[in-house]
Amino acid sequence: MNTNIYTYKLVTNGYIWTPTDYHSEHGIVYSFLNSINDSINLPPDGYDEDEMKKLLSSYKEDDIPSNEKVNVIFIMREANNDISALTNTEGIDWSCFDYYKALKSESYSGKLFTNIFAGGTVNSERCVITGSYKLKNYTSATNSYVRYFKEQGYTVEGSHPSNDWYYNRKNINSTFGFDEYYFIENYYKKIGSEPEQITDQLLYEDLINQFENRDKSKPYFNFSVTYEGHGPYESTTVLNGQDRVEGSYTDYTKNVLSNYLNTMESTNEALQYLVEYFRSIDEPVVLCVFGDHNPWLGDGNSVYSELGINLDLGTQKGLENYYQTEYLIWANSAAKEATGSEFTGTSDKVISPCYLMNVLFEQCGWGGPSYMKFMNEYMEQMPIVSTNSVYSIDGQIVTTLSSEDKKKLSRLEQMTFYWSNNLLYKED
Repeated sequence: MNTNIYTYKLVTNGYIWTPTDYHSEHGIVYSFLNSINDSINLPPDGYDEDEMKKLLSSYKEDDIPSNEKVNVIFIMREANNDISALTNTEGIDWSCFDYYKALKSESYSGKLFTNIFAGGTVNSERCVITGSYKLKNYTSATNSYVRYFKEQGYTVEGSHPSNDWYYNRKNINSTFGFDEYYFIENYYKKIGSEPEQITDQLLYEDLINQFENRDKSKPYFNFSVTYEGHGPYESTTVLNGQDRVEGSYTDYTKNVLSNYLNTMESTNEALQYLVEYFRSIDEPVVLCVFGDHNPWLGDGNSVYSELGINLDLGTQKGLENYYQTEYLIWANSAAKEATGSEFTGTSDKVISPCYLMNVLFEQCGWGGPSYMKFMNEYMEQMPIVSTNSVYSIDGQIVTTLSSEDKKKLSRLEQMTFYWSNNLLYKED
């Protein structure tokens, strides 16, 4: 069971990021014995399935009113966060974030407190899709907000211009109920053979193409994940753009930060292209944009250190800087008219990714599924609930819970387990 032995770093004959390759490298018997514990989804202490079933059934499942079924597009952006808000240092050109800030001013926006830093993209992705604050081993059809939209008559699709085996998305995304999910292998080869060749601009051009060629007799839900923001960012030179850092910073910091900011400029220019398209059409569209985690910025977080950004996890400010990203919810005129909502303002509440769909439904004025209504109560009581034992209670970030709050967390864990393991929607 030694996980130090079973590691992708020991792979010599295959691609290190391909699970099947390092399974083959270590052999089927060893791989099975090593991973068997991860394949079993054990219930939390005190779990009572009948009690959770009864509790969930006490919340009414609401349909989306037919005249309010706007098209919903989620864009999870790789390593995307406006880090200019975290530092007062001078000599840095932060203009790459100007468009994003302008878009926030005409959107409803807030902050996410993720479970991850500089990697583990799929964690934020699946927390949003499922509404669960921690993930399980997905091997069969499971409840998700994707399935709820599908029950409401939506076409449900998504795109990620990377390999389908990465995080086993090819198999796991199907357990969430997507009608179709587009990867390098089944779609993007026509654009480029490698993920790094597919920019956000190309992703959004194809997303628009998918939107225009959809079945227009049905509303549309899309959850897409970008790739362009992926690091690491070259540390020996400035690539594809300008040097954005002046002053007494090390060359290493200048290169890494300039490359990251140049990437952000490209991704935000692409976002502007996507938004302006949806702004120009008469069909109602609500767009939710968020960052999956903060970027990797130098070995040992050295760039953050030079920028004076506190990442000390023993402090509240350090926890915030380390785990927080941003989200915004923007709607075109047709969607505002259909829902009667303005989609503007700033949330004073930092939330975990599992609550992001709750916020979108709140902005649309929709009641939503029974599980979401249960989670609405927890969004008020415990808006941050992290797998790193970080929580938000009464507006304060804490790492220890009172006995009463432990009971609340236990109830949440039990409901999450019930929701994750008892399919309530039609299987494909």
